[in-house]
Amino acid sequence: MDRKASYNPPLMGRSESATTMEAKWIGPCKADQKPGDMVMPNGTKVNMLEMMAGRPKK
Repeated sequence: MDRKASYNPPLMGRSESATTMEAKWIGPCKADQKPGDMVMPNGTKVNMLEMMAGRPKK
């Protein structure tokens, strides 16, 4: 996924940003996961569906 954003007014001194994300399916979810969960390389779990909806993770 490629994402580009622009900020007006600038955010922390930046008026533009770009992010590239690669993902791959590595198997079924573990017992404590739900649809939308993504485990980052440092072990932090975030739920992309909740982030896109603007809701905090429970």
